[in-house]
Formats: sequence, C-alpha cells, structure tokens
Amino acid sequence: MRPVVAVAVALLIVATGCQPNRKSVDVVNACDRQLRVRIWDRPEPGDAKQNFFKEATVSPLSRVTVKEVVTDNGERDWSAEIVAGPGTGEVLSIKHTGDRVVVVPARLCSS
Repeated sequence: MRPVVAVAVALLIVATGCQPNRKSVDVVNACDRQLRVRIWDRPEPGDAKQNFFKEATVSPLSRVTVKEVVTDNGERDWSAEIVAGPGTGEVLSIKHTGDRVVVVPARLCSS
C-alpha cells in the first residue's frame, strides 16, 4: 500500500507545481448601483470557453477582492469587463503593477 501512497503524493506535488501563480485583484465600484465584473487573465476579454476569468458582484460604493485570478507572469496587463450594471460592456485595463486594483470610473455610473 505504501507505493500507492508515494505515487499519489508525487502526482499531487507535480500537479501543484504546474499551477500558475495567480494573484488577487481588488475591484472598486464608485457607483451607487451594483455591478458585475469579469476579470480576465489577459489584456483583453477572450473566449469564455477557452480563457481563464472570474466573475464578481460588487455592491454599490464598495470594494471586493477577486482571489487568485491573474497570473503574475511577465509584464502582461489584464482586463476587467463590466458584464452587468453601470458601464455594461466597458473594458478596463489592469496594469501590471504591484497594486492590481481596478477602479470603475464614476463617469460610467450614469450609463
């Protein structure tokens, strides 16, 4: 039975080592209405079936942390797409900096 356990542990270590080093992103909603945002692990939104993203609902005038969503790989930027609420359809850039914060601009609150 020990060889089986050793193989299982070895596979777990290999699988864990292959996972990307994903970082969290904070989303700040400056609007007085709730919105839903999709954080893409790429500079522009892609194919929902092929590209990694996470969705988050952000309450009015609040901040939410989307955990483990962007890969800290090189100097590539990421994107945030507003999929519901004020600014629906807007794509916001998340610059490759240490902050990883995207602020939904107040100018989108009336749309």
